Amino acid sequence: MTADASPEAVRSAWVAQRRRSGRLGQLRRAAARARAGDVRQAVPRAFAAIAHPARPAPRTVRVDDLVLPVLTPEAIPPRRRDIAATVLDARAAASLRPEWEQLDLLSSTWRSQLAPRPALVLVQASAASLWPPEELAGLRAWCSRDAIPFLLWADEAVPESLAADQVVVLGPWAQPRLHRPVLWGPGRVYALATDDPPPRELAPLLAGAAGLAPVHLVPDRHRLDAQASVAVHLHAGAPQRLVELAAAATPVLTVAEADAERILGRDLAQVATTPEQAHEVLADLLSDADARDRLGHRLHRRVLDTHTAGHRVEELLEAAGIASAASTPGVSVLLATNRPGQIDHALAQVAGQTWPSLQLVVALHGPIADPEQVAARARAAGVDDVVVVVGDATCSLGAVLDLALDAADGDVVAKVDDDNLYAPAYLTDLVRALDWSDAHVVGKWAHHVWVEGERRLLLRFAGSEHRFTDKVQGGTLLVRGDVARRLRFDDLPRGVDTAFLRRCDELGLRVYSADRWNFVSVRRADPSDHTWPATAEQLQAGDTVVVASGADLDPLAVVSV
Repeated sequence: MTADASPEAVRSAWVAQRRRSGRLGQLRRAAARARAGDVRQAVPRAFAAIAHPARPAPRTVRVDDLVLPVLTPEAIPPRRRDIAATVLDARAAASLRPEWEQLDLLSSTWRSQLAPRPALVLVQASAASLWPPEELAGLRAWCSRDAIPFLLWADEAVPESLAADQVVVLGPWAQPRLHRPVLWGPGRVYALATDDPPPRELAPLLAGAAGLAPVHLVPDRHRLDAQASVAVHLHAGAPQRLVELAAAATPVLTVAEADAERILGRDLAQVATTPEQAHEVLADLLSDADARDRLGHRLHRRVLDTHTAGHRVEELLEAAGIASAASTPGVSVLLATNRPGQIDHALAQVAGQTWPSLQLVVALHGPIADPEQVAARARAAGVDDVVVVVGDATCSLGAVLDLALDAADGDVVAKVDDDNLYAPAYLTDLVRALDWSDAHVVGKWAHHVWVEGERRLLLRFAGSEHRFTDKVQGGTLLVRGDVARRLRFDDLPRGVDTAFLRRCDELGLRVYSADRWNFVSVRRADPSDHTWPATAEQLQAGDTVVVASGADLDPLAVVSV
């Protein structure tokens, strides 16, 4: 495949390759399991690799005495239990539905739909115009009689005849479960895309830009995953798609300067008002993949900080006088160590995390330090919620991790290693990815490695970034708490992470490899210092690339975004 191959050729080549090794490979593995007598797992997994019903009921797998749901995006329960009756257009309905129990009202059947009493009724002005006036008046009267807040979302001019308890104006938002940086197939096959066909008067802005013809992106049932390296937003005053593209970690060039700076911030907005500016910005973005990916990740994080459907639902609940029941998931960080000299380093890595609800469980593998002193050092470093447990020196690593797991009370469990480097945003990014990917396990299979003896920073498995996979690096394992507590860790001296992920794969649980940023796996000069004694040559095999090197290089500074 040549570098200038068309997107259609790239897709065709990828489909052919998948036919040879991808789905066929899954079926071969399923057949092997069947020959081994494991028909119960072989048959469902073989067909799950091919068939995806439009609205499936949650599939389940059994782990001992617990039935775990294998959740597809269509079967994910909403984040809140509040019931909202809504009159919305298709896009708004799809993006708000994951946030609460949503009743999508129809003008012909709304009376029968309101059997479960809603906490509020939300009417979008533009959608309300499609309802018969008498039905809309009847809905308003019903709300008034039953003292249910009636909110009118003024996305366009509000008719004088339409009274409301509260008129609300909502800023643009993205739904993280619909607008994601997930890569499928060959990934971002388009170098340049537009969010809509360009208006005639703005078409010259893109004429001949970087020698590329932009592709018009069409969302699939309101879902917009990562398809293009760079997108162009050409509709000032219509910032919704700008936010959705940013949520998919796609750098966006826009003519809407005021919208971009207000929503994304002056530091991240890429604005052009002349063809010359557009060509210059696009040339910079398209020629520097590393800078482009960093910008995309920062845009994704900015949207998740302030511009998600969850933020808008919180505004609506507040306008209706309803206390929010949303909560921040607690994260229990499991740190197992048998090296007293690494304890303070590991404590500092955890203490530096920005995630607000964090518990640290330190599992000492043998009597290597005084537990009370370790707890005091953790609190001095900035970790308020800390538990220290001690495992026998003769126990396996898996047994010590299970000891830590028993002491953990978080909704999410994260395993960290005592010698790796974790930037402050590491946990925040991964916990969010666990939510919007709807996976059971997340981590980083595309990851950086610092070869200490050679002062060289490597990037391994770059092609696995933002993909559903079956592997993540062991020091980045982040798991839903219910899954971790039932699967537990195998009683092994090494290979614990690999064994855990293998069981996840056998059970059909979803594993997602997130971004490559904010984590460095440190490899010391002596391979025997690690449970996996890989040499520098082994680390640099395959698709590994050298990112940077130097005696004074700070590897974490290089990968922090």
